Amino acid sequence: KDPRPYLVELPIFLYFLAYKGALPLKEQFLYFLLTDELTGGVSLQSKSEVSPSCELYLNTSAVINQTAMDLETTVQEESAALLSMLNLVRNLPALFTTLLVCSYTDVAGRRIGLYLPCIGGALKTLCFLVVAYVGSDVKFLLYVGETIEGVGGSIMTAQNIAAVYVSDVVSEEKRTFRFTIIQCLHYIGTAIGNLIVGHAISGIGYQYSFILLLGLYIFCALWFVFLLPESMKFLS
Repeated sequence: KDPRPYLVELPIFLYFLAYKGALPLKEQFLYFLLTDELTGGVSLQSKSEVSPSCELYLNTSAVINQTAMDLETTVQEESAALLSMLNLVRNLPALFTTLLVCSYTDVAGRRIGLYLPCIGGALKTLCFLVVAYVGSDVKFLLYVGETIEGVGGSIMTAQNIAAVYVSDVVSEEKRTFRFTIIQCLHYIGTAIGNLIVGHAISGIGYQYSFILLLGLYIFCALWFVFLLPESMKFLS
């Protein structure tokens, strides 16, 4: 028996933290990117200590004119449309990948279904990081990154395989409790991820926030590969 602990909860929590933290970061970054594209007055190399809407209002007079309001509305509409397209190109391939990988892990082992979403998340974050440094000229990388994460299985694959991994290594009496822990970690990761990213954007800016998430994804992938034993060996 492998001496390493069959404990998937900690690395999957860190993955939840990275994935759920990336969602508000992506939304705010898209808003910032489109504001910069429409106004041409904000540099992506800045720290972005305040939100684009705050920067807009601080640069106008006390009375908000109609032009500023129209710009705000346009940015909101375009960012919502872009976010919807990015979610589509991620979730559609993730659905098929989850079905394939969940079946394949019965033969190849469970860990591939855990570190593959981490690799996809890391590559997506890297694409967003490049856009954050270069600007809207390489905006197509947003679609590339989301598609890569979807092909990697995204959170659908990670959460399902984590549950299967638990069912492999614990007795039937303990499975419900361990499944409940994974679900709780999902919600806790969402809450903490949103909190951390909110402070990170104002404190270190978009670029370093993406770097932080990139490091977290890589750490999770390494944990799944080198520190987490294969549950199929436990069954055998």
